[in-house]
Amino acid sequence: MVDVKIVHRDGHATLVEYVDKGEQFRVVVPTKAVEGKQVGKVAKTELEAGTAYGDDFTQIEGVGPELAYELKRIGVWVKADLIGRSSKLVNAIQQVTVVPILKALLEFAKEE
Repeated sequence: MVDVKIVHRDGHATLVEYVDKGEQFRVVVPTKAVEGKQVGKVAKTELEAGTAYGDDFTQIEGVGPELAYELKRIGVWVKADLIGRSSKLVNAIQQVTVVPILKALLEFAKEE
């Protein structure tokens, strides 16, 4: 059984979110997979058979795995989320690009 967060239920389909090897995933599974079982647990076979949810932002020029991860972390999973969460996009980009460069520059400045 895998720990999941139920994101949305709609009749016979439920969108769940889980983490595997440090990466976040969202999958649509049958609602029966989360009903009548331990709360927040879904069989790994149900997750593997589910329909993946979310756009692959790494297909966009300049978006690497780190930024794609950060986008998911702030709740950006599909194109519509880019508009709905546009105010958070700058912070996500800064976390992935500006912050590491700033840290590297400060470490360089500390060197003798």
